[in-house]
Amino acid sequence: MNGKKPWIAEPTPSEWFIQHGSGSYEMNYANVADIGNDDPVPNDRFYVHNRAMPPAIDAAIWNLNVHGSAVGNPRRYTLGDLGRFPKVTRRYVLDCGANGRSFFPKYPPASEAQGWLPVGFTDWRWGAMGAAEWGGVLLDDLIEDAAIDTNGTFTSLRGADHVLQGDGSTQQYSHVFQTADLFEKGIVLAYEMNGAPLPRDHGAPLRALVPGQGGNVSVKWLVDIYASKSPIEWTPLQYNQMLAGPAYDPPQAPPPMLPKSAFELGWDGTITLKPGMKSATLTGRAWNSNSTIAHVDVRIEQLQPDGSWTCVVDWTKATLLSPPEPHWWTRFSFDWTTITPGAFRLYSRATDVDGNTQPAPDQFVWNQHGLHYNAHAPHPITVMPLQNMP
Repeated sequence: MNGKKPWIAEPTPSEWFIQHGSGSYEMNYANVADIGNDDPVPNDRFYVHNRAMPPAIDAAIWNLNVHGSAVGNPRRYTLGDLGRFPKVTRRYVLDCGANGRSFFPKYPPASEAQGWLPVGFTDWRWGAMGAAEWGGVLLDDLIEDAAIDTNGTFTSLRGADHVLQGDGSTQQYSHVFQTADLFEKGIVLAYEMNGAPLPRDHGAPLRALVPGQGGNVSVKWLVDIYASKSPIEWTPLQYNQMLAGPAYDPPQAPPPMLPKSAFELGWDGTITLKPGMKSATLTGRAWNSNSTIAHVDVRIEQLQPDGSWTCVVDWTKATLLSPPEPHWWTRFSFDWTTITPGAFRLYSRATDVDGNTQPAPDQFVWNQHGLHYNAHAPHPITVMPLQNMP
């Protein structure tokens, strides 16, 4: 595939990406093991989630309009203006709020008659996340420079992309915050990604990076910061990002992100036992864009002839291959010393320094859009002896 699909501006080669429809390309976790233990994801391998064709913006004439009734010093910033602020580089994981949706229960714990039908779009596995070094300016500096009142006010970050709505109209993508939730949170307005100019599919020439929240909050192609003393109306897109369901009635905004982890293996993959091979090393990544990973545990189950599953490795600590740091991913390894031929399910369970642990799949609280899923879903794998071709 050449990547020239609707809503994608740059190549998305099939060895690095799995396509889930227009604008939705997740990283193929079978191929991330070659990324260094503590390294970011290269720009041309970073997952893409666009809701419309990326706007073609001329950086030479682009500006960021900061205005509204809560702005004491309205400004229009060019890229040159932003370059006069102190430059910062922050290592942040960007984790889509719908990451992991394909593992989500397809039917809710309530009857369909109650109206809680599952509604979702892209069936991501774990590849709708990535780790990058974002270079730009702190939003705090613009809040101070433009004299934005953070006391009881509201702010909308707006992108240049216009997203198709159900009625055939389009709306400018935006996200509304209480202004106080934007100040002193380490939010970066990024014009660089891993030391290079921000790619078009990732929001060039400027995007927001909001640590600890779903990637949908980190508005791309940023052109407008509107701060108001009065509440700002939400778009339907932001309402669709609410948690709704039997446990969320009325709907509520998602909390900060929680820990997740995944093996660096293909789905329904195979391990071939070479002669004399009695063990194998499994590797994976754990992350929490809102915290720091503390440890990762691994469990392995084997399929029995009667269709049941037997635990062959109970929860055992994996080895962290790099020092964990806030908002970043951590690589882990696990030596499987009892490996034998058969069908298996692998589980990885990450815990962060705040004591949050990935729950069992049946303990995750269902929500209608399948958002913020972080249960330790099973990863199927087949172990086969080395055989000659027939």
